[in-house]
Amino acid sequence: MNKFFITTLLAALASTGGAAPADEYRNISPATTLPQVDATTFINLSSIDLITTLPWRAQNVQYWTNAGIMSGSPGFQFQYDRSGKTTSRRVQANSKDLSLPSVSFHNDGNISAFTTLSIKAKSIYNSGRLDTDETGRIIIQATNGTADLSRSGIRVGPPTGINVPCGFESFGTNFTPDPNIRELYWGAGRNNNLGTNGQRLTLTTLSFANGGNLTLPFPFTLTARADQYLCGRPDLAEVIRRAQAFQTAGATAILVPGLTDPSELRTLCDAIDLPVVALIGVGAGGGNRKTLEACGARRIGIGGAMVRVALSAFTAAARDLIEGREIGGLSNAMSGREISDIFQRRLAGS
Repeated sequence: MNKFFITTLLAALASTGGAAPADEYRNISPATTLPQVDATTFINLSSIDLITTLPWRAQNVQYWTNAGIMSGSPGFQFQYDRSGKTTSRRVQANSKDLSLPSVSFHNDGNISAFTTLSIKAKSIYNSGRLDTDETGRIIIQATNGTADLSRSGIRVGPPTGINVPCGFESFGTNFTPDPNIRELYWGAGRNNNLGTNGQRLTLTTLSFANGGNLTLPFPFTLTARADQYLCGRPDLAEVIRRAQAFQTAGATAILVPGLTDPSELRTLCDAIDLPVVALIGVGAGGGNRKTLEACGARRIGIGGAMVRVALSAFTAAARDLIEGREIGGLSNAMSGREISDIFQRRLAGS
């Protein structure tokens, strides 16, 4: 009976394609060719430059991660393919498994394709760049509706250079965003397909502009951001133009990370009616409260400073422990009871 069971199991494995996929495929060095990738997880930490007959795809990948550079001609298909046997030949056209969604797709790097860049996953997170030629097509399909494309660069058009800061500029592109996309950072650059005749696009007006129709069951502030200074493009006139557009769109405050010069801050505050949020505790150029108030800033922000304070204390204590010094910082640490009381009070008041 055992022999019969083993023989039957082997036959079943042979009929379904053989061995199970590997747990992970990880690329850590520059590659111009890839093996037949058959793994649950795909991770690229280096550069991949491929030329294939058809768009490249892998087998059985459920989790896609790119933190490097991927370039492909004709391109890539990031999905869950349970039928493909090779990356350069078309699989059986009647297969029902050709276009199943993967579990997740995460891109922090740069992915460029000549004609085809297709992403199909249940959850999609892209903070990097996605590019194709002007004849190309980018398809982003999040099957459960979770697609985070904020802070990303998406371009269909002539090359503008991979290292363009934040992906703001894109000249001559034919990319037209879906009507449901309201990512304001895509409103930069020029687009000859929207009838602007090469002129800069205007910022998209939010659905609650001018009418104050956005309501929440608690007090809130809608803070807009202009990141020109943060991304290496310190253009004060552009910041003022954006701040005025944000105000028209319904924002109640404006934050400009990286703007530290007092005279420029004063000029911004004088040019708009929105309260300007000035950052403190950010780098050596962060001003103190009195200086910022004198420039016209009406609110302050700390960004991630409190997290850095906590991590700095943790790191200092860990170094003292590792290097055999007395851990003086522990004597000032809050007790577990104090921390629990804070959370309990917060829960009771919510």
